[in-house]
Amino acid sequence: MADKPEDVFTDLSSDSLDSAAEKAVMAETKLEENSMSDIADMNAPSGAKRIGLSIVALGVIWAISAFVGEGFVPGDVPGTMGDMAWVFLASLAGLVIVGSFVFAKAGLSGQGLATGALIVSLLSVGWFAIAALGSKWGWWHWRFGLGTMTVGQGQYVVFGAAGLALTSLLIGVFTPSRVKPAILGLAALLVSLLLAGRLVGLGAGAAAVPPIHDIQTDWGDAVVFSDALMAARGRGPEINPVRYGADAVFRDADSEQFGGRLIADIQEAAECASHDEDVCEDSETPKPYKPLEPLLIDAPRARVFEAALRIAGQEGWEIVTSDADAGVLEATHTSSWWGFKDDVAIRIREAEGNTTRVDMRSVSRVGRSDLGANARRISAFLYELDGQRYD
Repeated sequence: MADKPEDVFTDLSSDSLDSAAEKAVMAETKLEENSMSDIADMNAPSGAKRIGLSIVALGVIWAISAFVGEGFVPGDVPGTMGDMAWVFLASLAGLVIVGSFVFAKAGLSGQGLATGALIVSLLSVGWFAIAALGSKWGWWHWRFGLGTMTVGQGQYVVFGAAGLALTSLLIGVFTPSRVKPAILGLAALLVSLLLAGRLVGLGAGAAAVPPIHDIQTDWGDAVVFSDALMAARGRGPEINPVRYGADAVFRDADSEQFGGRLIADIQEAAECASHDEDVCEDSETPKPYKPLEPLLIDAPRARVFEAALRIAGQEGWEIVTSDADAGVLEATHTSSWWGFKDDVAIRIREAEGNTTRVDMRSVSRVGRSDLGANARRISAFLYELDGQRYD
């Protein structure tokens, strides 16, 4: 028997109402989910906050792990850099283990940490640049810029930046979106390693040369600084004196190796007998200086003086004395970053057999050790002068 029209209408109305009710419930549920998501997004830290929280969290972990790691430093590792290296390794282990857990629980961004590490690494470059330029521009004393900021605090800046960079790189591997954190962390690590290499090279360079600052080609017939150059050097307790003969001795009595010895003897002991760098480095006791001896040139004195003056100008030295008749050329070299000044005197005289003899002296104004700069300057200048055409 066929359904009545009213029964059909009743069934359709019931189905429609049920469907409408289900849709209303689904819409309300979706609305609640969207609202909760919006609230969560509002409460979630921004990109800048994530970077800041990442750095703060790592800083706390670093301090704790470094304190613990310092107790495991072997007693036979000499020097502060060796101590810092062991603390760095011990701290890194704690950072990776604890840091991975903290970042996973806190929901912090691995990319944010890597970005922060790169920023810290770039800031550490600025640290060393400011240390040098601040000394050059007179913002602070050069001993503070070199001794405190670069050598003293610089190792902590480098190890801290490298530790943060390496930690961010390793933690980034265990977080989502690994590619960007890995790239940023690797870039930060490379910057830190370059800085570490420069700092280690500075220490190695200082240890490889004798701690003297007065170098010349012939101590037996010393090059004498003129009154004009001595006036340019100035006077003061920190200005290195220019000494001659028996008075030119190493005056640090605390140094068992050099105390009381003639500067001439110290320089001679550091000179290699060969101009071949490979021979000097392969010897049982490596010699940091090339042979420093008077240069004999088969050319008239006037031509040699002209060439010496031209080379000094090309080097950017400030000419103090230029006397062609007396064969005296004096100048001052200023380092580009630190502003350290080294005074140079060149003596050009006629020698036997129509040749010209060139002697040279280079003396730093401040500082005990020149890190080998004066010896390198003399060697490079005389090499350039010997290679000129005089025909």
